[in-house]
Order: sequence, then C-alpha cells, then structure tokens
Amino acid sequence: MRDFFKYVLATVCGMGCLGVIVFVLFLTSIASIVAFDNSTAPVNNGSVLRINLSGVLEEDATDDIFSELFPDDNTLKTVSLRQTVQAIDIAKENPKIVGMYITGGMLDASPAMLRELRNAVSDFKTSGKYVVAYGADFSQSAYYVCSAADTLILDPRGSVELMGLCAVMEYYKNTLDKLGIKVQVFKAGNFKSAVEPFTSTEMSPENRLQTESYLRDIWDVYVSEMAASRGLSVQQLNAIADTNTTMLPAEELLKMKLVDTLCTRSRLSDFLHKLTDTDSLDVVPFVSVQDVCALQHDKKADKIAVYYAYGTIYGEKSPNFGSVIKSNQMCADLKKLRQDNEIKAVVIRVNSPGGSAFASEQIRQEVRLLGNEKPVVVSMGGYAASGGYMISSAADYILADPTTITGSIGVFGLLPNLKNLLTDKVGLSFDYVGTHKHSQFNYNLLLGESDRYEKQRIQCSVDEEYQHFIQVVAEGRNLGVDQVESVASGRVWTGRQALEIGLVDSLGNISDAVAKAAELAQLTDYCVTSKPQPDPWYIELLREPREEYINLKLRSTLGPLYDSFVEISNLQYCDNIMAIMPSYIENMP
Repeated sequence: MRDFFKYVLATVCGMGCLGVIVFVLFLTSIASIVAFDNSTAPVNNGSVLRINLSGVLEEDATDDIFSELFPDDNTLKTVSLRQTVQAIDIAKENPKIVGMYITGGMLDASPAMLRELRNAVSDFKTSGKYVVAYGADFSQSAYYVCSAADTLILDPRGSVELMGLCAVMEYYKNTLDKLGIKVQVFKAGNFKSAVEPFTSTEMSPENRLQTESYLRDIWDVYVSEMAASRGLSVQQLNAIADTNTTMLPAEELLKMKLVDTLCTRSRLSDFLHKLTDTDSLDVVPFVSVQDVCALQHDKKADKIAVYYAYGTIYGEKSPNFGSVIKSNQMCADLKKLRQDNEIKAVVIRVNSPGGSAFASEQIRQEVRLLGNEKPVVVSMGGYAASGGYMISSAADYILADPTTITGSIGVFGLLPNLKNLLTDKVGLSFDYVGTHKHSQFNYNLLLGESDRYEKQRIQCSVDEEYQHFIQVVAEGRNLGVDQVESVASGRVWTGRQALEIGLVDSLGNISDAVAKAAELAQLTDYCVTSKPQPDPWYIELLREPREEYINLKLRSTLGPLYDSFVEISNLQYCDNIMAIMPSYIENMP
C-alpha cells in the first residue's frame, strides 16, 4: 500500500511538472507570435507608406492578441486613427519615404474622424511626395479620404459609392406594444430625441429639423472638399450623387472624373514602377503604419499627454459591447495625469455621444481639477454631445471639426412599465404591505402605478439635472445662463454651428489641439504621449473575454444591425437619468 501511494504521488507530481512546462511553452509560443507580429520592417530609401482603409476606424485601436492568434478574413479589422495620422506625419518629413499608397474598401467611421484622416493625406502632399489610391470597391467613407490622392485608380470591375448622407433611426414602440411594455419618459429639452425610439414610430418635427440641419452642414463641408480635389464643381458632384453611383459601371465613373484611370491590381506595378523605380508590385518597398510609427522616439522633454475618451459613458456598471468610457477609470486616469509632474498639459480627445448624467458629472469635475493644475484642451472627434459635451465644457479651450456632432444639452429618464407584460401576458399579480406611504415606490415604477407626487418628483430630478447641466456649461464657457438655454433644449449642432453660438472656441484637429496646449503651457520643446497606454499582451491574454475581439466578430456578423443590438443590449446598464444622443448617421462620406 505504501508503494501505491508513492507511485500515485509521483504521478501527480509528474503531471503537475508537465503542466507547468506545457504552460510555460504555451506562453513562450504566444510571446514569440506576438513579438513576430509586432516586429517592424526597416525603412529604406525609396520606401512607400502603405495604408489599408478597410474595416472600422477607431480613435486609438490597439492590436488584439486574439485576432492575431485566430485570424479570420471575415472579421472586420480595426484601423487606428491616431497611429495612421502619426505615421503620415512622420512619413511626410522622412526623406527615405517617397510616397503613399492607399487601398480603399468598406470603411466605417464618423465624419470628423474621416476628415482628420483626409486632412493628413492632403498635408502629406505639401511635401511634394506622391499619393496613389487604389480600390476595387470604394465605400463612400473610403472614397472621401482617397479623393485627396494625386492619382485615384479603380478596378475595371469596381464601383464607387457616392449617394449623399441619410440618418436612420429605428423605432421599437410597436414591438414593445406587442410585448405589453410601455415606456415612461421624463425629459428636459424639446430636441432630446434619444427617447423617441421607445415612444414613437417616426421622427418628431424637432428631431427632423435638427437632423436635416446637421446632415446638410456636414455634406456641404465634404462635397466642397471632394469637388476641389477632383476638379469638379459642387453642383456637378451633387448631381452625380443624385444618380447613386453604386450601380454605374467603372467606365461611366471614369467619364464623370470620379477616378483618374482604370487598372487591374495585377497591372498596378506599371504605375508604381514609374514612381519607385521597381519592376513589380511585389517588390515595391512598402512600409506599414506600424513600421513608420516605430521610427518615432520620445524625446527627453516636457510632455503633453493626449488622453483618448471614446464611447458611451457609464458609471460603476458597464457593458461588454461597444466602445465604453468607464467613469471610475477615466477619473483615476485624469487624477494620475494631474499628479504627474512630467505632464505639462493635457489634450482630451472626446468622441462620445454621452451616457450617464451622474458619471459624466464625475468626469467633468475631474477635468476641472486637472485644469486647476495644468492647461486642458479638448479635441472633439465625431461626437462630443450631451454627456460628451458636459465633460468637455470644463476644459480651458475646445476645438471641434466642422463636422463634429456636439451640443445636445439636455437630459432624460426612461423607465419601463411592465404591468401589461407581467399581468396580461405572463399572468402575474401583485399585492403590497409597506411601512410608509411610498415604500412600494420601486414597484410602482415597474408597474406604471406611480402617483402624481412620485411622477412630479422624478420630473423634478430631471429638471434639476438639466438646470445643473446648463449652469456648468455657462460657468465653463463663460456664457450667460440665458445664452446657454437658447442653444440647449437637447438640440444637436455641428462643430461649425457650435463655433457660431459659442459652444466651442475654434475649429481644428487633434494636432491643432496639441499646438494650443503647448501655447497655453508656454512650451517650445515638448513631446506627445498617448494615454491610457495599452496593457502588456500577457495581461490582455488573461482577460475573459476579450471585448475587442468579440465586438469585431459581432460587427462582422450583424452588419448594419450591430448598433441596434448594442443599444438594446446595453439598456440594462443605463442610469435613471441619462445625458445621451442617438448616433445613427448612415452613408457617411
């Protein structure tokens, strides 16, 4: 018997040692794969920066280890706006890089992000270096960016999507009626349209008015830029957009001057050979965005931190789907920046439609505290609306893109009434015993049985939050309360409109915001650092599940239904009072 236990113990120890060895080998293999994937190619003389505009354009996308370990051509890829613009800026000044080659495809992005990328391409051309863009099927987003190229090439069997903008809003009222669910709405602001999908089947007149206004303003900016690049008039390009170019043959698109030439991919070497003195496409010395960004090294100088805040704002509980700003984490990050003596100024890149009113206020307070110690500049991305505008209002200076969606100063409360669902559909009944008059308050909300006093108190809470919103904006922007009220009421504005009414200080991109921060901090020699920094690969590997990977899989599978899925799925994480606007612009240029 003694020998039996001895052998069992030896076997267990052997299996344990084997498990440790296998785990170490697994981690070593993963590290090797990650190191190989993250390795960069040398930048030699005559190199060409290659940019692939296909996938989802994110503010600061990082490489996802799960996507690297389990590659799938059917899964959308993320394109980092920060890294891409940084690579273009470096390539512009690097004498070893002679040009840029862009491939356009299906690109999902907000208007301001696309414009920032396009401006970087246009600025690159001022160096005298060439830009060539090629695509088999240009989405409207990719075409807008690629239209800034010197030479725009389309495959003979390819297409260009140019049809203007539209805003699509999905309504759930009929579905909720069939389920026996009614929605109780408490809001402040006639233009606060985020509640409409739950209470109506079509746009309200106020929502239709503001939507038409900002769509037209965005398109006017974009069509003028595309027309100038293509040597066409705005009237010509608008007439072309009315034809819906998606269905037109490539030869017709060439005649319309939307592209410069038709060429198959196999013959692209003819064009690139003339520009790079190489014999074929395969041997063109391409360098990637990562290769070029690796050339940038932080100098030992004063630092300006660029903090990226993008997604819907949530409090303690936050969902796993979609881009998310976690208020507790952001507040902690801003506190660290405030206490870091090496950081002399901070640029906060805000790309958010808002979210929890309480969480937004916590972040706003931390931004104000940060501003007491060092200059804070906000650079608005695609959206900086509602709660996104609230956190921006405490900055020393605000820059927006002309196509930024901002404003939406208003709040609402959305409470479901489940009485018909639970009683008529499911067959439940309820009775109460309580110690005080309103002790069953939560059940009254759930079943839509709140009395007049309770409803008044809820509406008062919403009104108080709205007045607080107006007050902090007035203080942060040095405006009168009456001035803010006149442009509030939940109304949405473009960045260009926001400048006219005093909600932002100037128009510009993130580079302009960094320059402004340096000016406010009186810095001449400085370097820029991005925050928050991504976690090491082994930390990412231990997370369960990997949110970015799941999000990309869902986006690839659900397509245009992805946003609706995220919106409905995340309702459970919403606070009682929200400061958010719906983001539903489609057919983005």
